[in-house]
Amino acid sequence: MPLLRGAFLVALFTGGFAMVFVADLADRIESHGMQVLSGIGLVKAALLLVGGLAAVYLLVRHAEITLALFFLIGLIKGDERLASTPVDLTVAVGGAVLLGVFFRLISGKREMPCRANTCCICRYWG
Repeated sequence: MPLLRGAFLVALFTGGFAMVFVADLADRIESHGMQVLSGIGLVKAALLLVGGLAAVYLLVRHAEITLALFFLIGLIKGDERLASTPVDLTVAVGGAVLLGVFFRLISGKREMPCRANTCCICRYWG
């Protein structure tokens, strides 16, 4: 029980600290979102939302792929077409990695599945 209380206090502290960053981020996302919605149609915006939610789901579900993307994000981060994103790509992918690890810890899946094409690599490194 004391461990649960400690975890709860850490979560409250972390949540309070994160609120400072989330408030500024929410304001930027809201203004950017309104500009995007005014420039495209409602159907296209709904399709973009569904596609974005599917991408976030896949990135969180497969945290090992997201971690690889985290290491490679610097290669595409300098592209001028991505300069207008409201969130830094490294921070967004890092958050997805953290969410993926968090959900894996909660679900009890702590081992990465060893697929047939990577078994030889796993055995070599193991």
